[in-house]
Amino acid sequence: MAKKNVKNERDRKDAGFYPADLDYSRHVKKLAGLLNAPSKYLNVFSDTTPDIDLVENDKEIRLKVDLPGIKKEDIKVTVNRDNVVVSARSASNHEEKGENYYYRERSSSGFYRNVSLPSPVNSKNAKAKFENGTLELTLAKAKPEGSNIRIE
Repeated sequence: MAKKNVKNERDRKDAGFYPADLDYSRHVKKLAGLLNAPSKYLNVFSDTTPDIDLVENDKEIRLKVDLPGIKKEDIKVTVNRDNVVVSARSASNHEEKGENYYYRERSSSGFYRNVSLPSPVNSKNAKAKFENGTLELTLAKAKPEGSNIRIE
């Protein structure tokens, strides 16, 4: 049997080193590319989880949440003593009318993020600022609730 010259992946398959039906990775990569490809005509509903940065110091906790493409009025923030909930729901409509066609697209997306805080906070003094697609929360730490009692 003559030795085959194997230069690349395709030659390896042709040479019979492994059956082609076991090589599904290229199909998986192609499918992943199709699912992640942006398209003006394919807008599917998707729930995502925004990225966050959380920084704590002695007096406060700062939470930054990346919300690209979200409008300020679509954001809802709930601050509790030991967690923060950030959520949003947005929708868009696009319509085109031509001489021989009518095109209409509706899309909706949303997210929900519940962040556990490392220390209790005073929710009444929470401050929020939204700028350039980033929500920044400043949360003052709560004073300890314990109290000393006199022993009789």
